[in-house]
Amino acid sequence: MKSKNYLYSMPGKVLLVILFYFVSSFPQDKNNIIVETDTFPNYSYSTIPEFWVQMEDIFNDPNFSNAEWGVLIQSLETGEYFYRRNEDKLFRPASNLKLFTTAAALILLGSEYRFSTSVFMNGELDGSILKGNLVIQGGGDPTISGRFHNGDIYKVYNDWADSLLAIGIDEINGNIIGDDNLFDDKGLGTGWAWDYESYWFSAHSGAISFNENCVDITVSVDSLTMQPKIDLLPDTKYITL
Repeated sequence: MKSKNYLYSMPGKVLLVILFYFVSSFPQDKNNIIVETDTFPNYSYSTIPEFWVQMEDIFNDPNFSNAEWGVLIQSLETGEYFYRRNEDKLFRPASNLKLFTTAAALILLGSEYRFSTSVFMNGELDGSILKGNLVIQGGGDPTISGRFHNGDIYKVYNDWADSLLAIGIDEINGNIIGDDNLFDDKGLGTGWAWDYESYWFSAHSGAISFNENCVDITVSVDSLTMQPKIDLLPDTKYITL
């Protein structure tokens, strides 16, 4: 029994294709260079120096006076530089780095790749009772969360339970074991800042991911007692408040 979900990365692919198309679509004769975007007016250039000047106008805009840019626009066919600005300067990677990890996933896995989570029975069936353990072997699926199931974080788990019922199992006389050995135990990316751990988007990675490896905390007031109330989703003993 397997739960499979699509890798939702198409928006990143579109951005990356636009970027690479922009870099590689200059004609060899350097004539009639046209750049089309949703945010800037259309520009037409007859020479690379003219294009360079236009890029300088964009990045020297006073609205960006407090920003630092690192830009390298290069032909993938000839290696010629169309524009360079602080290309050798070190910058802390930001979310735009996801373009490259998304591109790597699309190239190596393909846009139709589906993550697989396998469920195994380690024991014997006695009627409707599994006398043994149920082993969940994680495959790195990041979509086991409410984000992809109309806010229901338990949707995939309930589907697994329904599948067990469908084959006649309604009781497990053993343990439910999660196997996350597909990934290493590092959890955090190499070079991440120490203070990233307090943010939900920097939760540890793992072969078995649930609710994006986060616990949602809701603080409210009880309507009867007017006392503060704290709710955890999922309701877990993994963390202590």
